[in-house]
Amino acid sequence: MNALGFASPWMLLALAAAAGPVLLHALTRPRPRTLRFPPFRFLVEAGSGQQSLHRLRLWLLLALRTAAVLALVLLFSLPFVRRSPAETLPGRAERAVLVVDSSLSLRASPGGVPLFAKARAEAAALLRRLEPGSSVGLIFLAARPRAALPGLSGNVQAVHQALLDAQPTLEAGDPGHALSLAAQMLRGSGNLYVFSDFQRTNWASTRFDNLEGISCFLRPVTDRAADNLAVTAVRVLPAEPVAGETIEIACTLFNSSAESRQEILNLEMKGISQEARTLLRPFSSGQASFTLTLPSGGTFPGSVRTGIDPLPEDNTRYFTVRVRRALHVLILSDAESEDRSCASFFMGAAIRPSDSAASSFQVLRRHSQDVDRSAIEAADILAVVSPATLTRQAAELVAYRVARGAHLLCLLDGPTAPALIDILAEASKGALAPPFRLLEPARSSSERGDPFGTLQLGGTPLKLFADPEEGDLSSLRFRRHFATRVQESRRDEILIRFPDDSAALALSPAGRGVAVFANFSIAPRGGNLIRSPLFAPFMAEVLRALRRGQEQTSASPGIPWELEVPEAEGLPDGPGCRVIDPAGQPVEHRVIARGRSTRLALPPPALPGHYAVRSGDATAALGVVNVDPRESDTRPLPLDGIETTLVAEGRVSTIRDDEELLAAGRARPLWPWLAAAAAAALGLEMVLLAISRGSGGTPLSTRSPGKSPLHRSAVAAPFAPARTRIPVQKCRRTFEQGY
Repeated sequence: MNALGFASPWMLLALAAAAGPVLLHALTRPRPRTLRFPPFRFLVEAGSGQQSLHRLRLWLLLALRTAAVLALVLLFSLPFVRRSPAETLPGRAERAVLVVDSSLSLRASPGGVPLFAKARAEAAALLRRLEPGSSVGLIFLAARPRAALPGLSGNVQAVHQALLDAQPTLEAGDPGHALSLAAQMLRGSGNLYVFSDFQRTNWASTRFDNLEGISCFLRPVTDRAADNLAVTAVRVLPAEPVAGETIEIACTLFNSSAESRQEILNLEMKGISQEARTLLRPFSSGQASFTLTLPSGGTFPGSVRTGIDPLPEDNTRYFTVRVRRALHVLILSDAESEDRSCASFFMGAAIRPSDSAASSFQVLRRHSQDVDRSAIEAADILAVVSPATLTRQAAELVAYRVARGAHLLCLLDGPTAPALIDILAEASKGALAPPFRLLEPARSSSERGDPFGTLQLGGTPLKLFADPEEGDLSSLRFRRHFATRVQESRRDEILIRFPDDSAALALSPAGRGVAVFANFSIAPRGGNLIRSPLFAPFMAEVLRALRRGQEQTSASPGIPWELEVPEAEGLPDGPGCRVIDPAGQPVEHRVIARGRSTRLALPPPALPGHYAVRSGDATAALGVVNVDPRESDTRPLPLDGIETTLVAEGRVSTIRDDEELLAAGRARPLWPWLAAAAAAALGLEMVLLAISRGSGGTPLSTRSPGKSPLHRSAVAAPFAPARTRIPVQKCRRTFEQGY
């Protein structure tokens, strides 16, 4: 039997508006007045036969207005009639595409049943009810949508077998790409069925406007979030540690459940095993960290993991730590290396106090005008200290190295600073522009006041010591070379500032590297910094801040990626170079760039874990593949938000149960008929009002005795202001009683 449904049933509450015309009729209905006078017989003659016509017209207007209101209310509630499967016409072929979500979140098993198994079973049930002659396509939603067949096919059995053989992936979903592929298959006509958990991080920004002419049916396989716990990020501090340096492994966890959880996180790395505890609030992130020291150089694999839950695939996150034996620092300045009045001398002394002392840094000095390409490419940290005048070629090399992962320390100590900033910003296309603009040099005390100032911490404190009282900067006085104007959008990049709000020290991300801009002097004329015990710790912390870096980047399953092999000039190309996946299987690769490092292009990975690049028996590099953390938020998106834009056109609807699924695609929208009915009712009302006004608008001088003014008021519009109207029957009774 036919079933009546509504796409927006909440609009039915507006049916109460249908009482409006009735109420208006009751409130504005003219009240009759009784007039007693002898010549009543003339009135009886005049009103004879008109009262019944007036009442008919009155009730017709009321019925038309009520019908128009009801039709408009039902129009906005979007009713439709859907035939049940039993009444479907035999042999009715259908063009359909089934999109089955196979992303990582469908691996969740709330209640012990995987969500992908539910999606696959419901899609199979839909395939079985298709009539002979139907053309069907099957698309699996993942990082890149995969079609079971190149296009629509009448071989439903082959599509059904491909569905039964499918398995969920470890990839993140891309719904927009899958819907575009489905639209290409249907070519503007047919039905699209989507079976998914509609996880909010994937579906929140998905658009359906490219489905012109296609009816889309969304079938959620769950209505609640699976209780999931995931390790979503790992950060190594500093990003480039040296042998013997203390390393912090900072981890981020996400609790995708409605209850707070006390969790234990385990770290495994080169024989080191540590444990940390953290409290996670509902649907929020928490932090846990580990501290360790690696005594030797090399690249070391590591992992952090937590307990078992309905989605165990995101409970482990892999990372690597590349420990350097020493970092190469290149100081670019036009001052002589032994000139004790210039900042470059004290910069080198702070980084490496003596050539004989053991240090984690190797220092190389060059004049800014004659620096060679090999020196810039070999540097891990580039320190540009005024006075310095870089050539265009040198500035471009510096910008390239910072974009590839080197770090820049720019000391604005002198009149060459504005030109230095301009050429770095131009060579890097704005990537190496500081978060402030230089205004004017600080003048002498007689012209502008004291050019020295006490440093103040900015939005992000610079951690000098574990105990903040030991690292108090209030005793330090710096000479400010330039007054600055800070860009409000980048104010968080200012670490230290002067009392007049001029920037003293700024740290800005630039490509894969970091740039630090210092607007003060470390020379003796620039303040008391070099005479303070805080000088060495202060410069060490600045260099450590350069290497803080960002969250470790890793590839994700299903997406092609690149692996960089550092310092691999001798890495062979061909059989001598192998890439091994976590399961021990070789991975195809090709070299796409050579130089100071070698870049390898690899196909989309299938497994998370460590990928080793081996040259002979040695491991030249380690790559990391992790599941996409966006899949760990298992909360479903409310489908009402998806439907709002296109549901009014009947192009997107939600299937809530199995019966609706079987009848999907066989609904007929009723809103066009309701729109026509509302328009017809309003049109008939206007016609009836026009006729009424035309019959009652003749002047009195042209009327016959039967068309008196009293008669005209009796046949006036029913909602017009009340006039004197004499009901014939009541007047007759009054006349008979009085005479």
